[in-house]
Amino acid sequence: MSTRNKLFRYPAPHHSTQPSQLSRRNIITSSDGWNSIVGKGRSPLRNPNRHLPPSPPDPPSDYQAWASTTHHTLRSKRAELAASALLETIQRALSLLRAPIRNVVVLGLGSLCSATKDSSFYQLALIYEICALLDIPLCYVQDPAFTAADIRFFKERGDVVLEHPDAEDYIGDRTLLYAPHLEYEVLRTALRCGPAFVFCNDLQNFLDTKIAAADEYVGFEDYVRAHECVVLEDVDGHDHIGGGRAFNHSALYWHKMEPVIADSGELGREGSALDTGGKPGQVILDKTGDGTKSLDENVQEITSNVKDYSICVRNFEVTD
Repeated sequence: MSTRNKLFRYPAPHHSTQPSQLSRRNIITSSDGWNSIVGKGRSPLRNPNRHLPPSPPDPPSDYQAWASTTHHTLRSKRAELAASALLETIQRALSLLRAPIRNVVVLGLGSLCSATKDSSFYQLALIYEICALLDIPLCYVQDPAFTAADIRFFKERGDVVLEHPDAEDYIGDRTLLYAPHLEYEVLRTALRCGPAFVFCNDLQNFLDTKIAAADEYVGFEDYVRAHECVVLEDVDGHDHIGGGRAFNHSALYWHKMEPVIADSGELGREGSALDTGGKPGQVILDKTGDGTKSLDENVQEITSNVKDYSICVRNFEVTD
């Protein structure tokens, strides 16, 4: 029986040079511009060719009472996420970066006053937990959907609220870009700024679905090839975090690293590759000298002392 590693799970390589054929009978477009793909196990994706302005959220009549409730809600959701496998996965992936993150940019969070505020609360709670892991005190946040109450709340917390498109000036090679469910054309622009680590839509999912115009995919295929990826698990179901709406079809991306492999190529020697079953897979360079450590043991040691290891991540499958 084949199982997927919980930390390094990747979309299957897309080898076909022909666009995938998806019958229009399998796509149902709702009145608000969402496409549902019937029978494909996919959640709705925003149709990039159809932009309908969302209804503006109602501002809170009593800001202080709303802010107090908002802080309480965030504390509750942060406590839930702090003990989650989701945060552990992100922490392990962050430990693989070559250099520490210096700043965090958040795009497309949505209003904390809107009808979708529950997802926004979960997404905001998660990025605050990530910032705590990185010892970064504030975020740079940008979304045209922010209300005056949202902006006041972020500023009181110490975050920096940016006007569109100023966030591009704050994204660089030491930036964590946090953009769950961001519109693809906006995400593509942000990715061109070269962030070190990205939490965003599962781009391979988007490429495989092929429901958008051809020009919408420009740049994404190259980005996927040039970056490592972890597709987040256990976030899509109704019984998962946020009811499966806050983080569904999301993934982590970071720059690929070259492996350091000894000339001898023998397993178990210092600096040599510890392969996993002879199939294309995750390769971790084992410096134990005996080559007997399990994948989980290696990952745990990487998390605790990543500087002692050289790592190369590829498509990976373990066979029991």
